Amino acid sequence: MWIFFPYKHAINLITIYLFQVHRNISKTLEYYSENDRILVTHTSLPGKYPNLPGLQHHFLTTNVREKRLTELIPYNDCLYKNMYKYEYLAVLDIDEVIVPLSSNSWIQLIDKLEIKTANSKNIPKGSFVFRNIYFFDEPDHNHKWHTDVPMYMHMLQHDVRSKKHSKPFNYVKSFMNTSTVLTIHNHLPRECLGKCENYPVDVTDGQLQHYRDDCVKGIDCKEYKKSNVVDSNLFRYRDILVENVNKALYDIGLL
Repeated sequence: MWIFFPYKHAINLITIYLFQVHRNISKTLEYYSENDRILVTHTSLPGKYPNLPGLQHHFLTTNVREKRLTELIPYNDCLYKNMYKYEYLAVLDIDEVIVPLSSNSWIQLIDKLEIKTANSKNIPKGSFVFRNIYFFDEPDHNHKWHTDVPMYMHMLQHDVRSKKHSKPFNYVKSFMNTSTVLTIHNHLPRECLGKCENYPVDVTDGQLQHYRDDCVKGIDCKEYKKSNVVDSNLFRYRDILVENVNKALYDIGLL
């Protein structure tokens, strides 16, 4: 399942491309769809690839290269459906979120970044790129719990992160400019009208918060885990998040 966030200054939309999910997730998606908050697009693997649930899962976990290639289809389907409706688009997984640090919202952050780069020789024709930072899960949830936040709100309950960001352009996510981008991958544009200028966002302006039990496969995690800091930036949104999530769960019947 992938989540896409196309933006315009007065409108936003979350598009989810869906294989199969648990029935409680289906209830949740139906709830937000009925309230016009998300658009769910059911999809399948193309051509000769399997789509029976068990076989599909086995194929995706054992054929990483083919999995990554087939992901290009929904990414670009989302781009082409929305390129004339929204100014920016981002591809995010459900274990990560781009958090503005010098602004209170994505819209304010985009406005600030556009002003910052307006007079630059390297005006970003492709995207604004956010560096990855890990918020690690502790084994058996052996960590401090915030009593004013429900235990099931994972991101708010995990406010200790690695002090070290990933290297620039490694495992990043970005706001992609739909007026110049021709094709996309999940991290960055692949092709643009002219050269893809991808502007690295300063970590004081925003960061990609990534919630995992370990680093991305192939990365030595010791360097990232040896020094941690408390990062409570998400707590700016705590009250409204707790209120809205609890209301949704009660309405759906999950609480």
